[in-house]
Amino acid sequence: MGNGGSIIFKRSWLDECIEKDGHVYNESFVVAEDWELIWRMRRRGLKVVYVPVKTRHLRRVTAKSYIRHQFYRGVGIAQLYKLQREAGPGMAVQESLIWGQEGTRHGARWITAFVQKAIGPFNWKQFSRGRYFWTHWLAEKFQGAGFVWGLIAY
Repeated sequence: MGNGGSIIFKRSWLDECIEKDGHVYNESFVVAEDWELIWRMRRRGLKVVYVPVKTRHLRRVTAKSYIRHQFYRGVGIAQLYKLQREAGPGMAVQESLIWGQEGTRHGARWITAFVQKAIGPFNWKQFSRGRYFWTHWLAEKFQGAGFVWGLIAY
């Protein structure tokens, strides 16, 4: 889907999606406010085009800050999940294990999502160093905990 730092919007789309408080982004979101904006755009019938481009992030991130970010990302995903459930049937925020496939809520795979967050991930070959994999592995647990926290707290 992209995020606010690497996405381009037409100004007319942003004008159409201004919140009641005058902001484009929903300020109540801890993180994932860019996903929520894209979801609102899609619900209004606007087309969002994803163009895959390799990016390289040059800022060094500590393991602690990455893990903390993943926790809050989980909270943001929980907020999106609750928002989408309240909106009723229709398009999902984006294709995922908890939202289903092809823009609908049908086909959600909660057991797979739980296994990947609680036990996995198992993609250690994608990392150049073992410590990077283990940091990612631990961060996935924190993201899952953030999701649970977000379901309870928000």
